[in-house]
Amino acid sequence: MGTLLVSNGLRVDIPGLGRNQPFPRLSKKRVTRAVREELYYRYGSENVVVACDAMCTPEEWQGACTIAGEQFSYKVLRIDHP
Repeated sequence: MGTLLVSNGLRVDIPGLGRNQPFPRLSKKRVTRAVREELYYRYGSENVVVACDAMCTPEEWQGACTIAGEQFSYKVLRIDHP
């Protein structure tokens, strides 16, 4: 599972992210799609733009998004639950 942290203070779990694939081996497309879907749900699709150039470290994905015209950064952290 991943936890999405947006620099505007939003923190939300993304269930299933990394369940079938090791976290660092997820594709940029998979991660940005998961982030985009969550932000669309929270803020509406007309208010959200998620850049497709996320970068990965062994523990997190980092990227950028725009919500209601304001730029934010985000991280998706790997959360291991038993």
